[in-house]
Amino acid sequence: MTWSTRVLEHSPPVRRTREDTLEQARQIVVGAQQLVAERGSAVSAQELARAGNVALQTFYRYFASKDELFLAVFEETIVGGCAAIAEVAEGLDDPMDRLHFYITGALSTADAGGLAIQQFLTSEHYRLQQLYPAEMSMALRPFVDLIVPELRAAAAAGSLAPADIEREALFVTRLVLGAFHHQAFAADDGHREQDRQALWAFCLRGLGAGGTDQASDADH
Repeated sequence: MTWSTRVLEHSPPVRRTREDTLEQARQIVVGAQQLVAERGSAVSAQELARAGNVALQTFYRYFASKDELFLAVFEETIVGGCAAIAEVAEGLDDPMDRLHFYITGALSTADAGGLAIQQFLTSEHYRLQQLYPAEMSMALRPFVDLIVPELRAAAAAGSLAPADIEREALFVTRLVLGAFHHQAFAADDGHREQDRQALWAFCLRGLGAGGTDQASDADH
């Protein structure tokens, strides 16, 4: 269930149309994204309502709590980030090139997105995971969905030999997410690009490319 579906369940349209309800809820989510990108999670419900240009009463009509809005921000940020890297990867013909770009590009794109939003996503992730485990698992699904077709295509071409494509796409997602969380708070030692390529080489071996030229080349 996405955040927009939850909004409609929480606030069934009566006087407003379904589209108007979602539009105002999206306005709140966008305002919250901008606010936490500047200040992180140390914001009040009143400040979040103000950022979304709505009254506090209207805020609670769509989101039962600040945490529910933070969950929506997490989901929307993942969706937007995946859409951005997928758009760039459209120019890559080889599934291995697309897979490489998704794994390393997710981290370099995160760097470009700003430190505050990285730290917000990192600090809130496991707290929200405890409150909304099913919803947080679904929030990561867009990245898994980027990885799965490339693993299938690479396996069909003989470039990789994943044992279980769906499961291993999830493992890759968790690994990339762990690297993302680390870089959100770690000082930049000037080796981030080298680390991203090392992560790619590690993924290659885990996905069955240990004996291929790709895994060897990724180490250099």
